[in-house]
This record gives sequence, structure tokens and C-alpha cells, in this order.
Amino acid sequence: MGVEARLSDASLLALVAEGDSEALLSLYDRYSLPLHSLALAICGQPGRAEEAVSKSFASLAAEASSLLASRFDPLLHLLVTLRRELGSRACRPVSFVLEAPPSGAPAKAAEVRLALGRLGSEERWTLAGCFLGGRTVRELAAVKGRSPEEVLGALGSALEKVGQLTFASGQDGHPGRGRAGAAFVLGGLEPEEEEDFLAHLKGCRECEEAVGEWARAAASLCWALPLVPAPARVREELARGGGEGLQSLGLPGRHPRPRWVSRLALALGCLALLLLVLKLAARVSSLPTDGATLAGTLSQATQICSFSPEEKGWMKGALFLGATRSAVSICGLEEPGPGEAYFIRVIRGSELVSVSEPLELTQGCALALLGQGIGADMEVLVVRGTQGSPGRVVARASCSQKK
Repeated sequence: MGVEARLSDASLLALVAEGDSEALLSLYDRYSLPLHSLALAICGQPGRAEEAVSKSFASLAAEASSLLASRFDPLLHLLVTLRRELGSRACRPVSFVLEAPPSGAPAKAAEVRLALGRLGSEERWTLAGCFLGGRTVRELAAVKGRSPEEVLGALGSALEKVGQLTFASGQDGHPGRGRAGAAFVLGGLEPEEEEDFLAHLKGCRECEEAVGEWARAAASLCWALPLVPAPARVREELARGGGEGLQSLGLPGRHPRPRWVSRLALALGCLALLLLVLKLAARVSSLPTDGATLAGTLSQATQICSFSPEEKGWMKGALFLGATRSAVSICGLEEPGPGEAYFIRVIRGSELVSVSEPLELTQGCALALLGQGIGADMEVLVVRGTQGSPGRVVARASCSQKK
């Protein structure tokens, strides 16, 4: 088993964003069988099912960077794209298979079929009507003569049992943890409901993580379908190596490149970041003196260090070191909670050297001027919390390698 096969979906997605065809291949090996089985069950047309699977993985590769930035679950993206390619309605009646899976099938297939068999017939009908039939909660409610709330509750409860999840009701301000999260991943929300749900999802990490778990529970339902191996053509194209697999899907592959090219790219990237930050600093019209000082600090920086996120998520930033002043530029910061803010904290071992004023965010980005040089024994932290509290470290830039 290769290293890629042992990585998490998020780690593989990060490699795909860099153009790594092996990482995309690992994701394909992980999910192509259940996804192709789902596509074929819905549309009943091998050619169309193959095309939908191919386009789903092509979309994952093409949008990998934006998915990382929004922390959107790769498997959920594959499911959503697959349904979009196939259309919102099943071409024929579809139901789950409860019989024992064929010899050699993954153990997950037996587990899911057993879990579905323990559900009531109404619960299975609701799951199948939504996930396989493309019906919304309201439509299923109209067919059964029940309220949407009753159908939503049955839908969430059934998926919770299959996925062995123990979420709360979602009334605590986190709808992703409740039945709405289940309906979202199964495709059961109305367009306007889905739009509102997505808007909340982008700003709530707890709901993002919960929806990722709902998505895995939904994807597991594919194991209760006739299992049809994924098309060999796409797998062969992805396995060609040298980036050809991505190119065959109309995507930019990654070819091995000399070390000097990588170093040059890194240097040009740092220069581009510096120019961008200088441009931003020049636009600080409300604070002309600080803006000018910031621009001068950036232009005279003797070293640039990168920030590393402390938690799962996307963040990009740089620490510009000067002899007497330093500056920080960082993007990818979430909006802080009520009463919270972001601060730059400089420490030496366990000693606090300085703390900045609260950072002003503009579309998740912030610039800060530190009125001091940063020594080789110091560390610069980005902290989220309230004024005077220890706060939570979200990123750090250690400059112990300073020359």
C-alpha cells in the first residue's frame, strides 16, 4: 500500500491541489466503486454512469484549491457533482439491496446492508426516495401525507442509525448536526433551503465537520446497491503517471521538475506575496503614517517566514523580518466570535514579549506592524480570543532558522 492510500481525504485533496495525479488516483480507488454503483443504479445507462463518475473526479481535481479554502469535504463534493451530472431525478424506481453481498465485496457492504435491514420499511423508503430517487423532503411528505418535519425526522434518524452517528437535534445553532445536515447530504432540501444551509455552513466549523460525517454515512448507502466495478478507462488514464491522467481529463497534470525550478518558483512566490502585501499596504488610506511605515518595513525585510496553521483548515501568511521592525500578512482567518479578535503575540520560550492591538480583518485577511525586530529565539503566534485572555493559537511562524 502506497503512502497516499494511508492519507486522509483532506491530505490527499491538498496534494491534488498541487497537481499530484497519484493522490487523485488514491481518491479514485477509495470511492469509485460505490460512486459508480450509485450512478448506474440511478440512471441504468453504463455510458452515462461512467461519464458522471469521470466528471466528478475531474471536478474534484479542478476545484481542489477552492475546496481546501472552504474546507468542503471531498467525498461530499463527489456526491453532489455526481448527482448534478445525473440530474435530480432517478430514471427508474430504485431500492436498496439487503441480501448478503457477493464474495470478495468489502466488509462495509455487509455492515451497511445489515444496518438497513434493521430499519423499518418506512425508514428505508424515505432514504431510498431521497438519496436514490432524488425527491426532496417536502415531496416525500406530500406523497405520504405527512408533515415535512415528520419526514425530516425519519430521514435523519434512519441515516443516523446506518452511520452510527449520535448527533444532537441541531437546535443549538448548529443545523449541520441535526436532521437538516442529513437532508442536505442526501439531496433532500429545496433549492432555497440548500442555499441558506450552505451560507451557514461556510461560517461554522462545527457544522462543516458534522456534515462531513453525514456525507460519509450517505456514501455508505452505496454499498447496499448492486456493486459494479468502476470503469477501467478512467482508472487507466489516472494511472499513466507523469500527469497524463489529469491531462486526459482536461486538467493540468504535474510532471517531475528539477530542484532549481522548485526553488525559483518558491522565490517568485515570495516576491509575488511581497508585492501583493506592498500593494495592500499602500491602500491603508485611513492610517497614512502606519501604512507608510508598514510599506517601508516590508520593502526592507531581510527574511520572510511562513505561518503554519495549528488546526485543520486553510491559511496562508508570511512574517516579514526587519532589523528594527517586522510585519505580518495573513489570510484565511475566520470571522471571530462575539467579543473575540485576532492578535499577534511574540514569545520567547514561556515569556511573553509583546501583544499587538486587535487585527482588523478585510475578507479574512489582516496586516499588522510589529514595532520590534524578531530575534532567533522568539516565536510569532496568531491568537484568537478576547483582550487580555490567553486565547487560542491558530497559527505560528517560528524563525529559529534566521540567519
